[in-house]
Amino acid sequence: MLKERFRTFFAEQAPFMAALFDTLVAQAPTFIRDGHNKILSTDLAPDGRTEPLRKLVWKVLPCPQDGFVLPDCVALAVDDQSELRPLMMVDLKEITAVLMPLSTERMLVGCREEATPVPTLDEFNEAAARASHSFFIAARFDERLKALANRVGESSHRMIEEMVGSTFSEFLAERSPALPAPTAVPNSDDLLSGGDAPDGGHEQEPPQAPRYSVHFLACADEPTANAIAAVLYR
Repeated sequence: MLKERFRTFFAEQAPFMAALFDTLVAQAPTFIRDGHNKILSTDLAPDGRTEPLRKLVWKVLPCPQDGFVLPDCVALAVDDQSELRPLMMVDLKEITAVLMPLSTERMLVGCREEATPVPTLDEFNEAAARASHSFFIAARFDERLKALANRVGESSHRMIEEMVGSTFSEFLAERSPALPAPTAVPNSDDLLSGGDAPDGGHEQEPPQAPRYSVHFLACADEPTANAIAAVLYR
């Protein structure tokens, strides 16, 4: 019916459609504003991460040098009075200071207490370059920043390797079976000279591999499972 009476239907509905579009156009700014305000009023980060940051005392400090650089990790932090590290890699419960450049001449600094000493801003660019994983952003490029560019990733790669290494070490330690105590084995000189073996001259049997059962849940028939298990037992 719509196909055969399209002209009549369009003539009847066109005024309503035009009024609807006019209403949408008129109300679009309000819709957009309300949508933006709703998004901005929503916490974009989990409360567990923002709560420790709310306890810091924040201030904006000027740049004591030629200008700050922005590391690719955005913000640096101190959690144990050691070197500045990317904020994402520190324990938020232990942080004492956070530094984030707002511009090339302004630094947002958060400290645990008013009496907490602020990290030296003169050394921020060097720490930011070392903490950057692959790049940093600067307002200009000179010989000093060129030297800093050669230090990108120094500390970030080391910290990542340490974190991954320690995690895998704990994982393997929890799942590795206890190794048997080492047994004494005669060296080649004893065997060639006809010396006695440590166990009184009797040849020791080679250690047996541990036996274990293999099960396949809904992924192999019995002949296939037996064949795979036989290979694993070798």
